[in-house]
Amino acid sequence: MNDGSEKLPTDEQITVIATGPLTTMIGALTNFVSNNERIKKVIGKNHFQPMPANFGLLPEMPKRIKNKRDRYGAYRDRALTDLEIHPILLRVLL
Repeated sequence: MNDGSEKLPTDEQITVIATGPLTTMIGALTNFVSNNERIKKVIGKNHFQPMPANFGLLPEMPKRIKNKRDRYGAYRDRALTDLEIHPILLRVLL
C-alpha cells in the first residue's frame, strides 16, 4: 500500500521492453542484445557487435531434426504455439 512515503519512478527511470518468448526470433534477438554476458561469450569482445537474425539464437529443439526445411518448420511451429500461449510481454525495468 502506498502511503505517500515512497517516491514513484520518473519517466526517465522507466524502460519498457517489448519482447516475445525466447523461442521466437524477436524474443531471441531481444535476449541477445540485452544479455551482456551472453554477448561476451558469443563474440569474445568487451563491446557490442550487431548480429543479424539467425536460427543459432533460438533454443535448440528437444529432438534433433536433420533436414533443414523440416527443422526450420519446427522452429516456426514452436514459435507460433508459444505466441498463442504466451503473447508478447512488456517488461518494465527500473
